[in-house]
Amino acid sequence: MGKKSKKIFVWGVLCLLCLLATVLIACTKEQPQNTEDPNNIECIELSKDGLRLAPGEKFTLTVKVNPSGVAYTSVLWNTDNNAVATVSNGVVTAVFVGTAKITATVTFEDKTFSDICTVTVYKEDGPVIKPTYVECSPAALSLGVGKTETLQFSVKPDGAAYTSVSWNTDNSAVATVSDGVVTTVSVGTAKITVTVEYDKQTFSSTSIVTVKEAAKEVILDKNSVVLGDGKNIALKAELAPEGCLEDTIRYESSDTEVAVVDAQGVVRAVGKGETTVRAYISQEVYGTCTVRVGYRVNVTKEGEGTLSGTDGLYFAGERTTVYATPSFGYIFDGWYEGEEKVGTAASYTYTFSEGDGELTLKFIPDPNMPPVDGNGVYEISTREQLNWAARNNTLDYRLMNDIAIDGYFSMWSHLGTFDGNGHKLTGLTFKYNESFITNLKGEVKNLTLENVVADSAPNVNDSALFALESEGGVVENVRVTGSLRGVGSTRVAYTNVHVGGLIAYAKNTVVTNCTAEVSYKGSAGYVGGLIGRADGCVITGCLANVDLTWTGFRSLQLGGLVGYADANTKISQCGTAGTIQATVPWADVDNGGDIGGFIGNNRGNIVNSFTSANVSCEIKPEMFPYTVSGFAGSNYQGKIEKSLAAGTASAIYVGEPYTTNPFSTGEKSETYVTGTPGKGDLVAETVDEAFLTGTLGFEERLTSFVLSVLGAK
Repeated sequence: MGKKSKKIFVWGVLCLLCLLATVLIACTKEQPQNTEDPNNIECIELSKDGLRLAPGEKFTLTVKVNPSGVAYTSVLWNTDNNAVATVSNGVVTAVFVGTAKITATVTFEDKTFSDICTVTVYKEDGPVIKPTYVECSPAALSLGVGKTETLQFSVKPDGAAYTSVSWNTDNSAVATVSDGVVTTVSVGTAKITVTVEYDKQTFSSTSIVTVKEAAKEVILDKNSVVLGDGKNIALKAELAPEGCLEDTIRYESSDTEVAVVDAQGVVRAVGKGETTVRAYISQEVYGTCTVRVGYRVNVTKEGEGTLSGTDGLYFAGERTTVYATPSFGYIFDGWYEGEEKVGTAASYTYTFSEGDGELTLKFIPDPNMPPVDGNGVYEISTREQLNWAARNNTLDYRLMNDIAIDGYFSMWSHLGTFDGNGHKLTGLTFKYNESFITNLKGEVKNLTLENVVADSAPNVNDSALFALESEGGVVENVRVTGSLRGVGSTRVAYTNVHVGGLIAYAKNTVVTNCTAEVSYKGSAGYVGGLIGRADGCVITGCLANVDLTWTGFRSLQLGGLVGYADANTKISQCGTAGTIQATVPWADVDNGGDIGGFIGNNRGNIVNSFTSANVSCEIKPEMFPYTVSGFAGSNYQGKIEKSLAAGTASAIYVGEPYTTNPFSTGEKSETYVTGTPGKGDLVAETVDEAFLTGTLGFEERLTSFVLSVLGAK
């Protein structure tokens, strides 16, 4: 081999060794083998912060880990301007005059770190362009606390050379900067300066970074709006607090079938109902406005009471009705629009125009409310206060003086206690299924009802001077006088109609020391001087002085005290006087009746009781189902003890005798029961005569009544 060949060979070997060395060095830098803990890594650094290359020129950048010796898995290279410079595996290639930023990003397990090298490409074929100034953009920047933004710079004129670039802030408490990346710290203002150097000359430019508090609230100019059919309204939104960072406000409607909203906050009604319009910059920062499509009536209430009918939504021309109910102790005064009274009834119909209806509802204290004592008892002194009591039937009352009613009055029902306090009510009148108390469930005592007139419409309704019905009531020391008028068609007896001087139909009721002085004409099915029908009652010390006239046919239970008493009723120390007349002019063999001076049909227990009433009945001979007696017309499975019938009982038959009639001996007229004690029958049926014996044992009150009646005869 010649010398020249040897030189060439040596040169080739040296080049090869250099190439291998370069590759090895590159491999060592790109893939270090040290496996120190990546959690200790602080940053990475590129081998150059800046490069100045001619078009087509290449340069290889390397990555250094700080601290050194920690393994990384990959390097990601990137350029922000491919038209100026490209990069691949750290090799930078200059393309055209200008500036580009080369970024290297290294991943250590789940952590990443980055560094930047600024590459300036200059004209190779001409003189070097010297910089005259630098521009930083944007010149001003507004950010929230904790935000980042990258500033850009350009050296002028284009293609001018520079050897280095640096960034700094004049207020790191407000904002910091690194390689143009601004990070905000707190509210305030900071000046960010970029400086480039060439040939020992520096050129600078600034960007003013204003850090503002992030918006915490979106405030709408309206919290609620009302829209008519197809109407719209523009909402205005502002961010708070004042001076906070500006942001984009967006809008949405919770129910687009009621109203929709556009990007400018314009709300348009599409259907009746309510929706919420939300103005927001994030899910956490927002403001709302309630949008109601349709009008409603707004009622201002004065006084105590309830209101209903205001919940609906309406368009112009539609109507709604509102209702008022006064509270206890108040009465309804009226509906008002402004100062004008527009309605006096408890209900009012409002017609809508454009907008909500505005009404005032007034309740005022009831001037007729009686005063109340310390025990909660209301004291009645006037007719008006009595009317108030009729509307408030669950309370306790005490009558403070006599009151002349002289007309209609009814309490309808009563659940509390009514103490007459020894006073009386006079001149009451009732029509058709009415009485002083319609349904008694409470207690009435120490009261007189005088000169009462009650009609029964005719005959088809229950009738009584005191109470039509009592269910679980208590009546003590109550006296009634008056007339029961029920004259109607005499061809019909109203089987299920009840008439009583005191109570028409009593159920599970206690009646003590009560008196009835009553006259009656009619044809009801159950008639008693005191009670028409008694089921499960206890009746003690009561008296009835009667004038009872009955005409009709079909079923009849007629007695001086009680028309009918069931098996659970107990009667003691009671008496009757007066006259009882019944006429049955038409035949009806399928039904019958029981007529007695004391009781019509007894199935209960009667003891120590008396009657001096005179009983008579005119019937056809074939009307055998009718029984007539001085005491009890029928005592079916009942019990009568120590009781007396002192009046007369007669049955007068018209026409030929009916031979099987147990009342008749064949004569056209006959006194069937004489009522003479010890001789006549107390009841029409055959009974054990044990009840005819023994001591009467009447109390003083009953004895006085008996003596007065007998003395009157």
